[in-house]
Amino acid sequence: MTALVAAVSYGCLGLGLGLLQFASLRENVRLYVEGRTRARAILLHVVRLALVALGWLGIARWGGAIGLVSGLGGFLVARALLTARIRRTA
Repeated sequence: MTALVAAVSYGCLGLGLGLLQFASLRENVRLYVEGRTRARAILLHVVRLALVALGWLGIARWGGAIGLVSGLGGFLVARALLTARIRRTA
């Protein structure tokens, strides 16, 4: 039972990381395209990558293989949700 709880927990964490990654990526693209605030776009880019990398390192350290696979599943769900939402609004 604990493996199932761990898998669901890391899946939710991966979902959160995915939502953070893709929502901030959309904002980052918008900043780059507008071209007004290059420094802010670069800062957001660096912070986004650092936070997501730290999240994956934490999952790898404490969750092992189950955590990484479950986190990846959640990450991919977040990607599917956000890309479907963007396609509907475009």
